[in-house]
Amino acid sequence: MAAPARPMRTRSSGGRTLILLGVLLALAAGAIVIFVVSQYTSAPLQTETVVVAASDLQAGSLLSTTQSGQVGTSPGTYLLISAAFTTKTVNTDFAPKDAYIFKSQSDLNTFLNNKVLSSTFYAGEILRTNDPRLTPLGVGALGSLTANNPGQIHPGDVLAQIKVDGKAAMVPGDHVDMIVTFCSSSLPNTGSGAAPCASQTTLQDLYVYAVDNSTVFVVVSRQDAVKLLALTTDASNYELAIRKPGDDTTTPTTPVSSATIINDFFH
Repeated sequence: MAAPARPMRTRSSGGRTLILLGVLLALAAGAIVIFVVSQYTSAPLQTETVVVAASDLQAGSLLSTTQSGQVGTSPGTYLLISAAFTTKTVNTDFAPKDAYIFKSQSDLNTFLNNKVLSSTFYAGEILRTNDPRLTPLGVGALGSLTANNPGQIHPGDVLAQIKVDGKAAMVPGDHVDMIVTFCSSSLPNTGSGAAPCASQTTLQDLYVYAVDNSTVFVVVSRQDAVKLLALTTDASNYELAIRKPGDDTTTPTTPVSSATIINDFFH
């Protein structure tokens, strides 16, 4: 007797369908990514033309449309605007928000003519619409120290000079204390016979505005300038101590004399 024939089994197509569907979804997602990236990369970059220093421009120079070099007996140096500055095209994201946007050389000449550089303008630096490195002529004397950094000289302040032995160790921007040794018969006598001397910190937290070899220019009030002259004239010795950056404290110090040193030495 023949065995009954088995019915033919049908293949399940569900798994294949899911695989095909996954492949199609992956292809679709890839196409979307490619489209978005292509749209992003094809977007044009926004640029603008700014004005930059063509080379290092020194403080105290006067910008001019017609003159260059030293003129007459003036201590200042004249810079031709067309040579001192040039243009550069940059991305808008790169340029400062207050960058001066170049329109024409005529507009630039009008903007810069008779402006004094109050601080060094380094090559490649971008000109600003309200640039703190520029001061109108007449606000300060051409070539004057006061044009180097006018923001540090407040109303009532003056620049006073202090001579030091040898080349000054401090640089502009430092803060210093002045330590003075003073000898006077009005000081307590130590028994040595000579006029007693004592050392004391007299002026503190002086801003070093400029340094010229062995001359240090500091910003002081008019009254402290008078005191400074008396100290440098009558003191037997004085020294400038450089402060740590950011230290603006005023700390009283105790006068030190030979008697103080002797007392500390034996104790």
